[in-house]
Amino acid sequence: MKDFTLGMISILLTVLTYEGVTALIGFNYHLFSDEFNLSSLLVDIGLFVAIFMPIYFVVKKVIFRKAN
Repeated sequence: MKDFTLGMISILLTVLTYEGVTALIGFNYHLFSDEFNLSSLLVDIGLFVAIFMPIYFVVKKVIFRKAN
């Protein structure tokens, strides 16, 4: 249950942050509705991962530090 909670909190915060960052920088690419573009896809995935990783580790350390 702890891993599920960690994943869900991390994904939720990542999606919210990702939407804010992409709106701020004006990046608008949707894989299923836009024409396929490899460079935009790589930027999209890279940005999501770059936001997800720090959020995941911060949530893991801050929220679940007393569980270990």
